[in-house]
Amino acid sequence: CIREELNAGAPRAMAVLEPLELVLDNVPDDFCESLAFEMNPFDPNGGTRGIVMTKKLYIEKSDFAVVPPPKYKRLTPTGTVRLKSGYIIKCTGYEGTPENVTRVHAELIEGTKSGADVAEMRALLANDAYELANQRSLLAKAYLKLRATMGMEPASDPLALTEEDYSNADCGGNKNPRIADAELELKQNNYYLRAARGAFSPRISLSGSISTSFYRMLGEDIVSPGFREQWKNNMGQYIGVSVSIPLFTGLSTVSKVKRAKLELLASRVRLSQTRYEVERETAEAALDLRNANDELTAATKRLEAEEIAYRAVRRKFELGSASAIDLYTSGAKLASARAAYEGKRIQRIISNITLDYYHGKKLINE
Repeated sequence: CIREELNAGAPRAMAVLEPLELVLDNVPDDFCESLAFEMNPFDPNGGTRGIVMTKKLYIEKSDFAVVPPPKYKRLTPTGTVRLKSGYIIKCTGYEGTPENVTRVHAELIEGTKSGADVAEMRALLANDAYELANQRSLLAKAYLKLRATMGMEPASDPLALTEEDYSNADCGGNKNPRIADAELELKQNNYYLRAARGAFSPRISLSGSISTSFYRMLGEDIVSPGFREQWKNNMGQYIGVSVSIPLFTGLSTVSKVKRAKLELLASRVRLSQTRYEVERETAEAALDLRNANDELTAATKRLEAEEIAYRAVRRKFELGSASAIDLYTSGAKLASARAAYEGKRIQRIISNITLDYYHGKKLINE
């Protein structure tokens, strides 16, 4: 029928036709909390709409009775009821006469939020637990990769990241590795050029030797001198000096000298270019470090502000003027601020190390 059809799919709305003021005496004057009202209790996918709950509410006059009739399930003096999608409240008194009540006083009972909000909190906590497990797994993998890159024993244990204020006063006289490598290349090519030019020079060699011999004549009637006599008599000595002048290798030698000159010139250009690039990158690294310090300062201020805000919301929650959702939201903002702070702190450490590298400071102490 039409009633069943509308009951299953039509959105709900409520209105107070005969308002009666209800005041929550145990909440602050600025108490304000958003409640989620379901659009249709029979349609889980029907969505919700927000309703604001404050210190002062309005209920139907028929929802309060000083002298309740039999089987009356609404609010009575010293009785308790649950506000729709809200908290359980307890009546503490009223103003006016039993026949003409003008105002009702009640207290909000903490920790009695509606089931929908509790379910939402459980869903949020379950999602956070999943994200926490996932992030822990990623962190363990990151530690494994970091240890492998550093040549350490594979393990998923945390590594302490310590900070040191940068000071370029003590670099041990070291140069930037790229500049040192370019200077060594220039020195090497200079030696190659000297060697190529040396090919034009005459070569003088000195040699000397000592020799002897031993022989025996064939025939029975021929007597040969003895070994000792021959060793002494046949011994000879000489010293020789030779001078060689290259005549037919001139073109090859000239080509080698020209090639060595070109390599030397190219290495000088590369050294100059490397020094310029390192100087530019050093300036960029110094700028990155200043920016990292500024960002860390801003992250620190944000963290301090979020800690103050969280303590305030937590106090309101303890007094009943803030919901569990509000406390969760504030806690999530605080966690985000802490994560941002740690990210900026690590970024400053990396910027510090990068600037140390460009200034030639040893990153690993032997």
